[in-house]
Amino acid sequence: MGCSVVQDILPTCVECPLEDTRQSLAPPEADSLTETGRPRLCEAFARNFLFPMLTVSQVVRGTIQEDDWTRFDSYARRVKEFVYRGQIPVDPSVYFYIAQSRTSPLLPTLYRFRSSSSAPSIPDILLFLSSSLRRVEFVTSDRLQEPTIEEFLSVLTSIAPSLKHLDIDGQLSTVSLTSIAYMEHLCSLRLWRTGDYVDAILLKQLGALDRLSCLTIDLAHSLVSKADTSHLRGGFKALETLDISGDLRTITGILTEISTDRLISISMSSWDSLIFGPHHYCPRDWVPLFEIVESRWPDTLRSLVIDDRGRYPNFEDYDDYWGLLTIFKPLCSLSQLEYLEIRDILYLQPTHEDFRDLVSAWPNIKSLCIPFTYAHNSTTLLALHSVAELCPHLQYLQMSVRTENLPSFSVTPVFSHGLEILSFGNSAVGDPLLVARHLDRLFPRLQSIEARRFSNEWREVERLVHMCQDVRVHAWEQITGGERV
Repeated sequence: MGCSVVQDILPTCVECPLEDTRQSLAPPEADSLTETGRPRLCEAFARNFLFPMLTVSQVVRGTIQEDDWTRFDSYARRVKEFVYRGQIPVDPSVYFYIAQSRTSPLLPTLYRFRSSSSAPSIPDILLFLSSSLRRVEFVTSDRLQEPTIEEFLSVLTSIAPSLKHLDIDGQLSTVSLTSIAYMEHLCSLRLWRTGDYVDAILLKQLGALDRLSCLTIDLAHSLVSKADTSHLRGGFKALETLDISGDLRTITGILTEISTDRLISISMSSWDSLIFGPHHYCPRDWVPLFEIVESRWPDTLRSLVIDDRGRYPNFEDYDDYWGLLTIFKPLCSLSQLEYLEIRDILYLQPTHEDFRDLVSAWPNIKSLCIPFTYAHNSTTLLALHSVAELCPHLQYLQMSVRTENLPSFSVTPVFSHGLEILSFGNSAVGDPLLVARHLDRLFPRLQSIEARRFSNEWREVERLVHMCQDVRVHAWEQITGGERV
């Protein structure tokens, strides 16, 4: 019948040569089964779970006996993850036969199902799913085929009523997406590259999911406008993490209306709307949104990502620059902030005073990314002084700093700061040794220096910083008689 016999595969496995005899035979951390369209279950188990480093090419065929199922079940109950690619079609009679022979799911303790196929076969999938399923992911570069996915989502609520995580990356119609509203136990939902099928009615239905705490949603091509967001009032009560992409005005409306009072993480990407037309942004357009964030979640927000992909006037024609506090002052109220990343907000004119006022508002900050893009809006070395003084928990910093014409390193205070990674974006390098001496006094535990431009020059600075660290350790050992720092 073209189906692999599930027999004791250990003798078959150990007779097959190792691809690399130096690699360990230890099983991987996550138990995994990869389905390639043909039900080669023995091969899949051996290759992906029992002996991941072995090449298994022998597939025994024949009639499936009762003890074959017994042996299969002993392996199947250990599989937690099932990856479906749907590359080779399987005769439907195979699944009909298995369905007649089995009254229980093939993988009774399955936790995670992933599909990279745009048109998965429902008979292929359903036999493997069970009520233990908690996470489902559809990720493909193609448009997901309907009604296949619609049928799958509609039966998923009955097969896995306790499903907690759903990830759909690809276009689906509104009708198909409506099934998600009936997944009452859903805690995490990701809808990405869904085109224009996410409308205000669907958003309202999603807002009624009482346990939904994490939402990632792409509204870049959506028909939802700021006026439509009033339907969300009272929804998303349990939301703690929001990752949203779309028109800046629509995002502002959504943050105004959602009812959660404990938002911990927000990631926002603004795009020109293909529906409502391009919008010529200026940095001040973000201020109303920042004021909403400040007024609603000043004590709960820990992470904030701002990605501005909107259309700006031509750089050469623009001479109106904005101070940091003019734009970001509302964020100074977020005293519990630990992670801040600001991407691609142009036409900022930072001063050391503004930068110091900003970082002094975030004593708990651990990761800070403000990559001022152009040389005219880079900060000075004094900004790094402020970080070393005011942000004791910072481990990662990305910003642009002018390093030409630096004073003697002796004017830089000595700190014991624990910063590990420093990224300079587009910053040029002045005197590499002088820059290294300054950085070593500010951040004596610095491990890595990154840069988008002038990477060779910054690698030399990193080498010199490590040399300074070695000299300091050696001097300390001479003083203490060999005791390490």
